[in-house]
Amino acid sequence: MPPSPAISAPPLPRRRTLHGQFVQRLLWPLVLAFVLAAGTTATVNYHSEKAQHTALREQTLRIFARTLIKPLWDCDGATARGIVDTLAQQPLVQAVRLHDSCGDNVIAS
Repeated sequence: MPPSPAISAPPLPRRRTLHGQFVQRLLWPLVLAFVLAAGTTATVNYHSEKAQHTALREQTLRIFARTLIKPLWDCDGATARGIVDTLAQQPLVQAVRLHDSCGDNVIAS
C-alpha cells in the first residue's frame, strides 16, 4: 500500500550554520582570551609605571635631600626660590612649599 499524503517523514534535525558553530565554539574562548590578555597587559603596565615613578622619586630625593636638610642658601631668598623652582620643574611634582626659617615665610611654587 502506498504511503498516504497526510503522513510524511519526520522533519530532519536542523543543522547549525557555520556562523552559529563559530559563535558557539570559538567566540567565547576568544573573548575570554582577549579579556585576560588586556587585563594582564594593564596590570603589567601599571606596575611598571609605579616602579618608574618610585625610582624617579628616589632619584629626586637623592639629589635634593642634603640641600633641603642642611640649607646651603644661608638665608638667601633668591637661592631658596631657585631651589623651589628647580624642584617644581621635576616630572610628577605638582607643587613645592618650603618654609624659610630665616625670613619666617613660606616659598611656594
